[in-house]
Amino acid sequence: MNTVQNPIVAALGPAFADLPNALQKLHSGTDVRRYSGRTVVRHGPSVIARILLRLGGFPPQGSGLPLRFTITPDAQGEAWARDFDGHVTQSRLRAGRAGQVVERFGPFHITMQPVATPTSLSFPVVAIHCLGFALPRRLLPKNPSYESVDASGAVIFDIGAELPVLGQLIGYRGTLRPEACDAPAAIATA
Repeated sequence: MNTVQNPIVAALGPAFADLPNALQKLHSGTDVRRYSGRTVVRHGPSVIARILLRLGGFPPQGSGLPLRFTITPDAQGEAWARDFDGHVTQSRLRAGRAGQVVERFGPFHITMQPVATPTSLSFPVVAIHCLGFALPRRLLPKNPSYESVDASGAVIFDIGAELPVLGQLIGYRGTLRPEACDAPAAIATA
């Protein structure tokens, strides 16, 4: 029997309980989860940054863009779809080695070691592979992405990739709120 794995829950173990309730809801559950909000997307200025962003399927720049974020759990982990005002960026998240998650964007496999606190969840990058080749550790992004919760209960996210030699690759930040369920869950009857 295949069971749904929640990669963040698996990576954090008991520390998952330290997260704010809104982040626990975002990163757990066996049903599809849908969130919507607004975001600002910024790109790095270099030609290399633009090439890497295209390979990863990342969105164009913009301010106040509507964002719809859908997480679809399955037996291998989760499919993440981010719809930035009509531009969909997809990735797969799966459990990695103990305490780690791996997110795949096109040819890129990004290994992160999530860190939970009572106020936030951060995602320090510990490895990046492209087409099976590892990026040297000294070139890994040093600015971990993070999520937190504002006073109204909305999820705040600040996702960024700044590489030591290339500078900023991409950054996007904004807020998300859960969408209402499309339909009630099916009730099993005996």
